[in-house]
Amino acid sequence: MSGFICLASLDEGLIPHENTHKGPRDDRFNLLRACGASFSQIFGLYPDKENSIINKIDSFARRLGPKIDVKDEANTQHRVWQISDSAMIRYIKDAMNNKSLYIADGHHRYETALNYRNEMIKKYGKATGKEAFNYIMVFLTSIEHRGLMLLPTHRLINYKKPINFAILEKNFKVDEFKIAGDEESARKRLLTEMKKIGEKGHAFGMLYPKNRSYYLLTLKSEAALDTYSDKAHSSAWNRLDVSILHRLIMENLFKIKNNSEGKIVYEQDDNIAAKRVLNGEFDICLFLNPTKISEVIEIAKAKDKMPQKSTYFFPKPLTGLVMNKIEGEEVEE
Repeated sequence: MSGFICLASLDEGLIPHENTHKGPRDDRFNLLRACGASFSQIFGLYPDKENSIINKIDSFARRLGPKIDVKDEANTQHRVWQISDSAMIRYIKDAMNNKSLYIADGHHRYETALNYRNEMIKKYGKATGKEAFNYIMVFLTSIEHRGLMLLPTHRLINYKKPINFAILEKNFKVDEFKIAGDEESARKRLLTEMKKIGEKGHAFGMLYPKNRSYYLLTLKSEAALDTYSDKAHSSAWNRLDVSILHRLIMENLFKIKNNSEGKIVYEQDDNIAAKRVLNGEFDICLFLNPTKISEVIEIAKAKDKMPQKSTYFFPKPLTGLVMNKIEGEEVEE
């Protein structure tokens, strides 16, 4: 995946889609206050159906050698090129003019930047508007970029009671995949079926070791969502897979309203998730399809916020490759 790193004005309407939490906000704010610099970008998306901006940047960068070329601990390659050509920079700025910017990842960093900016204005005043604290470092790529991926986050559940399949079958078609020797083949078959159904409908997977089975749970009708919808949220929010999973399965079946008792643990890797359940660490695993990028944008446009652990964007820019000094600095436009 390709993108470009730049500064974006905090007044230009970066559009979030997630709620944040006080602990991480305070931690990031204290770091920013102590260092007067930021060490990672927020990850942003913008519309560009032809992917023209990234294609032009890629073509330009191929003529240059990367300034940084490293692999992270997950063996993902990260390369950074420096663009100092004034004509190219002007092209990017003009092409990005008036484009909406959606935050994919980095909501805590974004709110931290807003809070820091507000503190600096109280302390020094907003003399010119060019002070570096009025901007935030962002990594931007287009919504349509073929390298951009959203991965699912599966749910590991502590639930000791027997599952009441009659409750499940009110809203879901239930297909059983028996584990006969090779657990992985049953899981891969389940995930393949989930993906097919998920293109137009809503499907989930469930690992239930007590029955030595995986189950494919296919929503019978979206009419059920009207009964269980949360009126405080948009229609788009109520039709997210994550919302359906939590309201029709977590709450309706397992009676887990929220995670205040620590009954839910989150895991991105389906193989690790399955092993943690099969070895008895948890009782049940619920598998999800990834949220669609179009759904994230729809939620953001509705000024709504995604449920917890709905999105996991991949790949992510590596922290520390590019740093932005803020304290005492001004931005040249």
